[in-house]
Amino acid sequence: MPGQQRIAELFVYGTLSPGSQRWGFLEEFSTAVESDSAAGIIFNTDGDYPGAKFDCTGTIRDRIKGSRVSLSTEDIDACFELLDELEGVTDELFHRIVITLDSGQKAWTYQLTADPSRADALTSGSWVVQTTETPSLPSGVGLLSFTEARVLGSLIEKAMATPQNYPLSLNSLVAACNQSSSRDPVTNISEDEVTKVLKSGKDRGLLRFVHPRSGHGVTKYRQVLDEFLELEEAATALIAVLLLRGPQTARELRDRTSRMHDFGGTEDVVVTLIDLATRGHVVRLDPQPGQRDERWVELLT
Repeated sequence: MPGQQRIAELFVYGTLSPGSQRWGFLEEFSTAVESDSAAGIIFNTDGDYPGAKFDCTGTIRDRIKGSRVSLSTEDIDACFELLDELEGVTDELFHRIVITLDSGQKAWTYQLTADPSRADALTSGSWVVQTTETPSLPSGVGLLSFTEARVLGSLIEKAMATPQNYPLSLNSLVAACNQSSSRDPVTNISEDEVTKVLKSGKDRGLLRFVHPRSGHGVTKYRQVLDEFLELEEAATALIAVLLLRGPQTARELRDRTSRMHDFGGTEDVVVTLIDLATRGHVVRLDPQPGQRDERWVELLT
């Protein structure tokens, strides 16, 4: 495109988003990904992709939620040659424009050429979230009881946030289960209750005992729920916080997992949650009254 600005940032909000159908085309050109947003309207189309109209007048209050992808400057021409073809620029289905994001960064993005209908607007502002198939809440008892969830969640949290103090002794584990911060609800689980969970959890392959080598000292305990469920670090951190604090938004989860895993942004949290949802471990809930963001809840209990 003659005379185009040499901007190496791209705002994506649909099928090019991380974890979506066409992310593979963009991933090889990407050097970093951050959650971001922009003023405008995102809406459904007749195809299996969204459209967007971005605000250039400062009069639209709606936000389009997506990801800002930093591109390799050496490959930027090849990247846009490929993406322009994918997005139908030649056929005038989309056209590429420069916008200013809420972060203050300038970025390229693809805007649908046709005018949108307000009736097709996505109220959440996020195509990735709104089009993810949400499984129904299962009936009956889940994998874990409440006390098992609190014990395993506490072990995961301490393993990831304070590995120097891990594995935990029985006293430390009871204190972690009942601490007044980062727990909802706050509990008063007894040592006997925790001991029963440790014994059953070992039998079920959810945790392990670490006996002192010299015969002195105390037995300690470590979780293997992540191995049991075949979870990567990012998913393990999210599961731990959901077990310990109940339903939360993706933004809350990003903030509350910061000591356990460094998510690049809220969009990265959503991608991991979507993967967990497809495996039946979490489910998305409707926003609470007066809130715009969806909440997520674990399905292990």
